[in-house]
Amino acid sequence: MRLMCWNCQGLDNLRTVNALKDFITSYKPDMLFLMEIKSLSSCMEFFRSFFHFDGFFSVNRVGLGGDLSLMWLSHVSVIVCGYSSNFINCNIPEKNVQWRFTGYYGFPKSNYRRHSWNLIRALSHRSSLPWLCAEDFNDLCSRDEKERGAPHPTYIIQGFRSALEDSNLSQIPTVDSFYTWEKGRDSGNLVREKLDRVVATEDWARRFPNVVCSEVFVPRSDHLPLVIDTVVKDRRDGSRRFRFDNAWLYDDNLKEVVRNAWCNPAQSNLLSKRDNMISEIKTWERSGICSLHRKKLDLSNRLRTKTKGKRRMNRIDRLKDQSGTWLEDDLEVKNHVSNCEHVLKLVPQLVSIIDNEFLCAPFTNEEFRRALFQMHPDKSTRSERLEPFFLSEILAFDW
Repeated sequence: MRLMCWNCQGLDNLRTVNALKDFITSYKPDMLFLMEIKSLSSCMEFFRSFFHFDGFFSVNRVGLGGDLSLMWLSHVSVIVCGYSSNFINCNIPEKNVQWRFTGYYGFPKSNYRRHSWNLIRALSHRSSLPWLCAEDFNDLCSRDEKERGAPHPTYIIQGFRSALEDSNLSQIPTVDSFYTWEKGRDSGNLVREKLDRVVATEDWARRFPNVVCSEVFVPRSDHLPLVIDTVVKDRRDGSRRFRFDNAWLYDDNLKEVVRNAWCNPAQSNLLSKRDNMISEIKTWERSGICSLHRKKLDLSNRLRTKTKGKRRMNRIDRLKDQSGTWLEDDLEVKNHVSNCEHVLKLVPQLVSIIDNEFLCAPFTNEEFRRALFQMHPDKSTRSERLEPFFLSEILAFDW
């Protein structure tokens, strides 16, 4: 199962809605938890349909607090068993295990921190099921989780850590970015913190030992979304992301494939037409009708034969040590090359300290924009998108 959690800071902005739509299309989450949506529950029916989810549950905000919403697909069983303006608590029965998920939103004001900590403790006693709790806690576990700005008070850090320990919650490590919230990038006074996190009880972690939590950049909020995969998908099943090959445009059969797929009366809207066209192009490319596909197979077989021969030629079967003795045993060779400090000292330093600081600095909006607009027409800004060159050629068809 794949869960996505995000403090989107308002779905009243069209750019945020489009960014979220693109994110859902790319990552295809089974469940989606949103905070600070700034929309009434009556409006969430529209967003549920727009994002192609089958069920949802929303909580309206109280005062300045953020709205909460949980959406899910039809194949996921969700039983909402509690909620407030700070959390949505639900049970998720699966084939071999039933567990609990809590989408959490901590009090943003510092004078309400103790209420947040006590709420976490209270939620831990509501059920004995394996428990996963995620999102914006508005708290830090250590001073290392804040970069620049005023230091976080020690008693607040200790109070939050005690609440997690009392609730038997441990952090699920994240990949990619470490910090999840930032402000002041444009002003030059950048402050970053790790406010969003995923925690779980020990029994939940044992049941899902391969869980992966990652943070993904979406340029429409101060917070980064969290993507939680309870089971890592095996990419060896043959499935791969669609990538259009511009060489296919030189095959005369492609034009008819695209026209028939796009004009299919069963597909009524733009997205379904696009998905149907991609599916038909995939079928056409793999069926052998595509002349380029046959040429690629023949070329791949030839290259594979040559590569095997070169690998045999490039193999190192033995090494001579300083005394002139040949080492042929694998263990002897390994012990001989393990100490290579003297070799590393001979490598010149090409990256200066100033260059290294420049490379490690956060990206600016202008750098991001310049890189995006320098992209080659063959490139794509996200998965399952057709390249600009393909679109320009298709539009030139005689429809």
